[in-house]
Amino acid sequence: MSSSTTTALELEDAEGTVTMLQEKLVGLDEKENENVKKVEDNKKALEELFRERGEIIKEREETIQQLKDAFSKKEKLMLKLAEERERELKEEKKEMEEQKKRDKEEMLKLVEEEKKELKENKRVWEGKGKKFSALL
Repeated sequence: MSSSTTTALELEDAEGTVTMLQEKLVGLDEKENENVKKVEDNKKALEELFRERGEIIKEREETIQQLKDAFSKKEKLMLKLAEERERELKEEKKEMEEQKKRDKEEMLKLVEEEKKELKENKRVWEGKGKKFSALL
């Protein structure tokens, strides 16, 4: 073979290698572009997940605050009810003591009236006894 034939074959072989490598490079570029697109899609999905997570955290914090407020309100209402009940019990006790005092005063009044009546009866009987004695 002549040197020009060898060179032509080597050139053809070199062109085939270049073509094959160019096609391989195009395929790798396409794969890289697909991966870049997947990365971008995943990045967008992650951003959306982080945004949703932020909203969930915010809503959770608001709910916790509402729960604290509700517990505080419940505690205040329970305390208010306990104070009202204590006040009612004190009023009932006071009323019972006042009624007891009125009952005692009424009883003393009745006893005094009974004493007066007994004295009057005694005086009447003593007067009748004198008249009876005088008759004897």
